[in-house]
Amino acid sequence: MTRDGNGGPMRTEDDLRQALASLERHAPSADSVLAALRGATAEIVDIMQRAGITEAFRMTAALSNGQRSWAVRFSTDDEPPSLFWHGEPDELIVVSEPLDGAAHYWRPIPPGHLLSFEHGREIAMEPFRV
Repeated sequence: MTRDGNGGPMRTEDDLRQALASLERHAPSADSVLAALRGATAEIVDIMQRAGITEAFRMTAALSNGQRSWAVRFSTDDEPPSLFWHGEPDELIVVSEPLDGAAHYWRPIPPGHLLSFEHGREIAMEPFRV
């Protein structure tokens, strides 16, 4: 059963609209999303180190706050999982492997980097450090 923002069942389209409006009002800012991603990644790496785990932590992730989207390629060793992107600010797709035989237009996200984009705006690439 679907629940509204107060834990009760949603009954009408108005309930759904109110719940969506609440989500929009509380949507995280770009800075808080990135801080949460970096913080969670750093915590995982710290837990692994304290536990004596010597295997590498490897991660690719894509997330969005509804306005801006990010894709990250990270590893504690030199072998992060692959992550590629293609497109322009109005249309962008992120994939783990190129979807077709035209691999020449798929651009890899460099290891240890974060791609960020917002519809119709500049596509940015920056180092992802924890």
